[in-house]
Amino acid sequence: MPTLPARTIFRVIAVDWSGARKRAKRKIWRAEFLDAVPTAPEGDLDREEIADYLIQAKSTSRTMFVGLDFAFSYPEWYIRELGCSSAPEFWRVAKAQGEQWLKACPTPFWGRRSTTRPGPNCEIFRYTERNQESIGGIRPKSVFQVSGPGHVGTGSLRGMPALLKLRDAGFAIWPFDPPNSHMVVEIYPRLLTKEVHKGNKNHRERYLSAAPFSAFGAGWTGAASSSEDAFDAAISAVCMQEHLDELQSLPATTIQEQIEGKIWLPRSTLLPVDRSPARR
Repeated sequence: MPTLPARTIFRVIAVDWSGARKRAKRKIWRAEFLDAVPTAPEGDLDREEIADYLIQAKSTSRTMFVGLDFAFSYPEWYIRELGCSSAPEFWRVAKAQGEQWLKACPTPFWGRRSTTRPGPNCEIFRYTERNQESIGGIRPKSVFQVSGPGHVGTGSLRGMPALLKLRDAGFAIWPFDPPNSHMVVEIYPRLLTKEVHKGNKNHRERYLSAAPFSAFGAGWTGAASSSEDAFDAAISAVCMQEHLDELQSLPATTIQEQIEGKIWLPRSTLLPVDRSPARR
């Protein structure tokens, strides 16, 4: 476990998540700001370790905001169909049954061989996903999709146990819990990076050569450009830090959103836009 710095007033951490069954630590990256000072993105922890790291970081931070890159819940109809009345209650079901769902891929899940996407009579998106803008033709995927390009289902099912663990440790998970000094929000990096060919290192480096990233130093930009996962974590952390005031006054949500969850998105972004083709 990395050594944590001395106590801070404000800590912002963005985590680019992974649902990979093996070697997840190669894909999970985190980027941080400690009292507005960035630290170079790192990628050396698996799912269990990153949850433990966040809990340790909580003990050294007066105020802390964490962004996690996976869906925090499912469409309301599915949660209620399973007999759950809240997202945290559903997380416990997902913790117990998630691996079986991933293996068997029962309807309405799809993505595995010999499975098909549900028809138009099955609502596969949460409200927050249906109402997000398209970035270069890319839109949020359905949490029911557990395989295929850009899928989020596997990472989400394997992330929900971490939400339970963080909640038990005193974090408030937005929008399901009343706000407190240590908050966790759902992020979708593509909405924060905007249009950039993230899979191309030259494009990542060009994007990071602009302000405000150029002021963070070669070590930070070098780590942030080293992979698509590092890039997503880094840009997400910068965006969260730039909009710290909005994180401190999160908007009111509907009853549906309090069950399905909501992607956190700032009201505006000052980050650069790379007009090269946007790819997941």
